Amino acid sequence: MTVTVKRFTVPSAMPTSAQSFAVLSGDTEISLVFYRPNSGEIVQVAGCGPAELAFFQLPGCARLQAKADPKSDYVDLSGPAPVVRARPEIEHLGALPIPATVTIACRTTGATSTYTVEDGSFEYDDLPGVYDVHVSAWPYHDAHFVLEITP
Repeated sequence: MTVTVKRFTVPSAMPTSAQSFAVLSGDTEISLVFYRPNSGEIVQVAGCGPAELAFFQLPGCARLQAKADPKSDYVDLSGPAPVVRARPEIEHLGALPIPATVTIACRTTGATSTYTVEDGSFEYDDLPGVYDVHVSAWPYHDAHFVLEITP
């Protein structure tokens, strides 16, 4: 049996709640990042002048004075202070983040199966065919692979 895996990069969609705002005053711009305090997901970025800084709040979000792109960055909460970092990529199925969710869809039958990966690697064996594989593991970008199993 031969298994071929191809990786496809699909641009991440900006979270529907992500927005950007411009500087309101003529003062020096202060860049702000609003993020979910439990995950580091950026939900909004803003720029304001010093006079407006105290008024820029977003309910349910923490605020960080930094520049970020909601599509490609996240706020890393693992250190002593929050810091903006680029969201990493999932390169292949043999080295997945822990935990990860893998969804496999058979192109022939349309059947789908979802697995939770807790050890960092994923192997799949099924009937010969072509399968679409979707991997998600925050804060990594979602990854899409095509798995071809031949007899």
